[in-house]
Amino acid sequence: MKLKTKVIAVSVLLGLFAGTIDTIVDYIFFYKNEIFFDLMVFDVPDPEIYTRSAILITFIIFGFAVGHIISRLESALSEIKILSGLLPICSSCKMIRDEKGYWKQIESYIRDHSEAEFSHGICDECYEKQYKNQN
Repeated sequence: MKLKTKVIAVSVLLGLFAGTIDTIVDYIFFYKNEIFFDLMVFDVPDPEIYTRSAILITFIIFGFAVGHIISRLESALSEIKILSGLLPICSSCKMIRDEKGYWKQIESYIRDHSEAEFSHGICDECYEKQYKNQN
């Protein structure tokens, strides 16, 4: 069973449980002359019907809201890929050694191990070094 379905089911059960607790409290303090089961199911005064319905509906709405948030979090977590640990990198050419021992460009390694994509440009310092003498 999916987590969202479990949350909704638990919310419904909690709503029913809260309605039962409400009935028990009413029975103890207000309706001592009634038969408990009748008060629970059959001879429920109108204000109590509204209270129990409101409690149950509130828990159901809460369950759907929490279930929706959980499903959104699960989908967001499934999209995340994290690089962690130490990466052996060449201090000269900046290539990275992969798990198999092969040296790869840093862009290729990160692209293979995450969802990142690269676009290339040139920084001001490298532009000065590369193109200053050509003009």
